[in-house]
Amino acid sequence: MHRSGTSALAGALRLVGADLGRNLMPATTFNPEGHFEHAELVAHDERLRDALGSRWDDLRPLPRRWWERRRVAGFDGERRELLRREFGASRLWAVKDPRMCRLLPGWTPALHALGGDWHYVLIARDPREVARSLAARDEFPAWKSHVLYLDHMLAAERSTRDHTRAFLTYEERLEDGPAVLRRIGEELDLGWSARVTAETQLLHAFLRPRLRHHTAPGSAGRSRLERMAGEPTRRSRPQRRAARRSCRRRWTRSPSCSTTSSYPGRAA
Repeated sequence: MHRSGTSALAGALRLVGADLGRNLMPATTFNPEGHFEHAELVAHDERLRDALGSRWDDLRPLPRRWWERRRVAGFDGERRELLRREFGASRLWAVKDPRMCRLLPGWTPALHALGGDWHYVLIARDPREVARSLAARDEFPAWKSHVLYLDHMLAAERSTRDHTRAFLTYEERLEDGPAVLRRIGEELDLGWSARVTAETQLLHAFLRPRLRHHTAPGSAGRSRLERMAGEPTRRSRPQRRAARRSCRRRWTRSPSCSTTSSYPGRAA
């Protein structure tokens, strides 16, 4: 989801060796360290949403099985060519675009066509903080941001359910980013522990808490959603697998995911 810490996560992945492509979007006032999004990929997803009569902040659901519709048939070839050209020769690569939370079904065939092993990393942040950030950037009312957050996160969880993935929270990333990256590498069998150790100081500097501009009331303690997402990180690998299954079941049943009224109404 937008404003959930995905930019900092992608930038950290780059520091430990992931290729993000050659044409990254420039930094902005709201992301002074950079977005770490591939400009051509983002442009593709924007055009795709336009073709579907939608945009990233549209609260309406996308058409059922939209990726099979004739009007977007030509986009599949673009996705395959983009991934092949940018990452076909890369040993380790990553892409980040929050729009993919809802567009991932269209990207999956292109990922299969490229080959190799591919994994997903999902990050959760207190929805109240996301709402405050979106209010500052886009002037969205809190209720809209809450709906967008739930839609993006649940779509991402559903679309990655049958694939290898790792979960982390915004708070974990701030508390000890290198440790979180090391744990993600172990869970996904990426073999980058030595690189994380070598870049520990740089990672701490890059993931510094001072770039956090929005906090929610009572956020000294993690939100229920964040606690559920983070539970698998403190256990052995078999325990983590079982905990993730339990987390996914409870995530979809959580009152925090079934209503937007459980959060304060007005963002700062």
